[in-house]
Amino acid sequence: MKWSEVVTNILERENLFENEEHKDRFREAVDCYENCSFFTGGLCKCLYLASWDMDHFAIILETLNGLIARREKTLKDMRIAGEQMADEMEGEERYVMQLSVSFLNNQPYEKKDLSDITENTQHIIYQALKAGKLIDEIEAENR
Repeated sequence: MKWSEVVTNILERENLFENEEHKDRFREAVDCYENCSFFTGGLCKCLYLASWDMDHFAIILETLNGLIARREKTLKDMRIAGEQMADEMEGEERYVMQLSVSFLNNQPYEKKDLSDITENTQHIIYQALKAGKLIDEIEAENR
């Protein structure tokens, strides 16, 4: 079974997709990029997070297609750009971008107190952290 199918099935079983569109965007993106040299578990987590809405999804697809066009082998440029974007952003978007960067860098998410952001954004972050943990477990099992 393909990685995209395994991950999607497990995340779906754990009710981590908000709706069919979220699941479909995620599965299609992972299916598209899983064979790229730069694909990592961290990128898979970012794809889950970006798949919540079409705007963020379009941004990550544009970024990944740029990596392919430049024949990049790693996510170094994406990590650097994400860190710069997180520094420039304010409010809730900054927290979500920081989460993406922590996923790409394979580091724990630093923001512990989320009480100053909306319940919707808290929910997205908490769900992404749950999905990230499962993706790490799946990746460890499939090495």
